[in-house]
Amino acid sequence: LSEQATFSKLNSDICLAIGSILGILACGCLQLKGRISESMILLNTIGQTKGFLSQWEQAMQLDACFVTILWAVAVAGRFEFGLRWSQSNSEQSHNEVVIAILAFAVTSGLLMAVLFQALKVCRGLRLLIDDFSYNLVLSQDFLRAEQEWNLTQAVLRSSCSSLERLFIVFQSTIFATMTVGLVDVYNFAGQETVLLAGML
Repeated sequence: LSEQATFSKLNSDICLAIGSILGILACGCLQLKGRISESMILLNTIGQTKGFLSQWEQAMQLDACFVTILWAVAVAGRFEFGLRWSQSNSEQSHNEVVIAILAFAVTSGLLMAVLFQALKVCRGLRLLIDDFSYNLVLSQDFLRAEQEWNLTQAVLRSSCSSLERLFIVFQSTIFATMTVGLVDVYNFAGQETVLLAGML
């Protein structure tokens, strides 16, 4: 094991922390009103009008469970490795390991929460398009469909422009975590299970 490799100094954790901070900024969560929250309010209003709000909420409950389970598995993997690491390495204090695990839990949790926000908007857009297509086939009223399509297109354009920065943050965070994770693989040669939690 490399001398530089300590459990509390995983390089990929730095990428996760930066990605979660940038994700929060891109999402507009530090402001009372952001572009993504405006898109969600607009989709919520349209969902109530068109009647797909309950379907959207059901899909989001399943997605919330999936995102939470994914996060819990990653944190549990990091916790399990942290316990083994602290037992086998007496030179590193237990406090450092606990702080590293908590930092990972918080930063990955923030990133997953921002991911959930983006997923919620994408689910709403999918249901909006499905509703438009279903009504077009059912009614065959092309004049009304043209007006509906203009509204759908405006909502799509507005929502997609609000998500574009967030997707840049996600892609950059994934790329940086995987790239910098190669350094961690070198430092933690033979103990790659800790990195699996971060890459998840």
